[in-house]
Amino acid sequence: MAEHFYGRDNDVKKLEKSLVEISDQRRGNVEIISISGPGGVGKTFLLDHCISKQRDLLRNYKYMILRTSSSADNDTLTEIVARKLPQSAPGEILRKKFSKLKLCLEFVSDADREAREKIASMVQQKEDLAEETQKIIEQLGLGLVEFVFNKHFAEYAKTVLDKNPTVVKTVTNFVLKHSDKIFEKKWFLFNRQLKLSLSSKESEEYYAALAGAMIDDLNTIFEIENAHTDSSVKKLLLIIDDYERSCFVLGDFLANHLIPRLESADFSSKLVVLSRDVFYRIGPHKGFSDKIEPYLICDIQLQKFEEKEADEFLQKRGVDRPEIRARIINETMGYPFMLSVQADSYKNDGYGAVGQEEARTRLTRWLTHQQQRWLEPLCFLEIINKEAIEKLLPGEEWQDILSWLKADPSIRIKKGDHWQIFPIVRNCIKHCVRNDSLGRFDELVAKCKPINEELIEKYSKPMEQ
Repeated sequence: MAEHFYGRDNDVKKLEKSLVEISDQRRGNVEIISISGPGGVGKTFLLDHCISKQRDLLRNYKYMILRTSSSADNDTLTEIVARKLPQSAPGEILRKKFSKLKLCLEFVSDADREAREKIASMVQQKEDLAEETQKIIEQLGLGLVEFVFNKHFAEYAKTVLDKNPTVVKTVTNFVLKHSDKIFEKKWFLFNRQLKLSLSSKESEEYYAALAGAMIDDLNTIFEIENAHTDSSVKKLLLIIDDYERSCFVLGDFLANHLIPRLESADFSSKLVVLSRDVFYRIGPHKGFSDKIEPYLICDIQLQKFEEKEADEFLQKRGVDRPEIRARIINETMGYPFMLSVQADSYKNDGYGAVGQEEARTRLTRWLTHQQQRWLEPLCFLEIINKEAIEKLLPGEEWQDILSWLKADPSIRIKKGDHWQIFPIVRNCIKHCVRNDSLGRFDELVAKCKPINEELIEKYSKPMEQ
C-alpha cells in the first residue's frame, strides 16, 4: 500500500503520532481521532497507510484493532456493534469470545422474527395497510424490533414509504404497537441472561446493555490474552468508517453509553471516526459535540489535491503524457480516489465491462442506495436543476436530490445555477448501464435527449445575446 500513497505529509505525521502516542490533550482513558472530508478524498486510504506504517508499534503496544462501518442504509445498532465488530477481531478464536454481544444479537434476531410473524398475521385484517407495512418490514433488516426504541424510526420510515405523512404515521404506529409488545415480553428474560442488572425497557437501557456487553466481552478477552502472554494487552483501537451513514443509530450510543463505559474501563481506548463531515457535528443529537470534543486529540479535515499535487500524483502513478494528466485533472477536479481510478484506466488502456463495474463500485461506494438510484439517470443529463429532475424523475422529491448534490462535492460540478455529474462518473456509469442493459441505456438516452436539448437552448440564449 505504501508505494501507492502520495502527499499528505503533514496529515500522515499528525495521524501517526496520534495513533501511537499518548496525547498531552488526553482526558482520561479515551482518545478520539476524527478524519473527515468528501467521498473520494482519501480518508480510508490515509488511515490504512498510517496503520500499515505503524503496525509494528501498534503490535508492540498490544493494541486490539476492531473496525466497523455501515454498509447498508438500514443497518441497525445491533448489526453494527454485535455482528460487525466481533467479525473484525483478529482471528477466529477471539471472534468467538464476544459471547455477550452474541446474546444481544440473538435477542434482537429472535424478537425481530416473532414481531414479523405477529405483524404479518395482524396486517391481513387491515387491507389498507398491508402493502406499505410489508414494504417497511422488508426494508428494516434486523431493525424491526430495534426501531421500537430508536427515536428516529419515523424519519427512516419516511424514506421507505415515499414520505406520505398519513401513511407513515399509520404504518409506524401499527408496527411499533405490535413490536413493542414482543420486545417488552422478551426484555426481562434477556436482562437476566445478560446479567447486567437492567430492568427498564426504555431505549436508553438497551443501548446501555449493548455497551455493557461490549465492555464485558473486551475485558474477558484482554484477561485471557494476558494470561497467555508476558506483556499486558489492554488497549483498544476502534475504527468507525462511513459514520454519516450510521449517525442516527450510533450517535446516542457513542456519546451517552459507549464512551462513558470506555472511560471507566480497565483498558485504554483510541476511537477513530471517518466521515464526510466532521463527525461530532453531524446528526440530530442534542449536545453531541459537547460530549465528544473533550476527548478529541486529532482532527484531520482532508481536501482534494491542488492542480500541482494532482499532476505529481498522476506522474507517480505512471501517467507520463502531460495532455492526458491535464484532462484527468479537469475531469476529476483533483479528488485522489478518482485520480487513482483514471490512472489505472490509463495504464490498462481503458476498462473492459468487468473493470467498468469495479470502477463504478469504487466511485460510488459511499453513496446510499437511494443516492445510487438517483445517480444513474442523472448521469444522462447535461444540466441538473429542478426543472430537469421533475421531468426525468417525476416520482422523486427534487428538493432532496438538489440537497444531496449541494452537500456532496465529490460527485458533481457546480455550473452557475445548476449542477452536472463529474465527467469521470458519468462516463463510467453510462458504460455500465449499456453493458447491463442496452434497452435501459437507450431508454434513458431517449428520455433525456429532449430535456437536454430544451435546457441547453434555454441556457445558451443569454450567451448569444
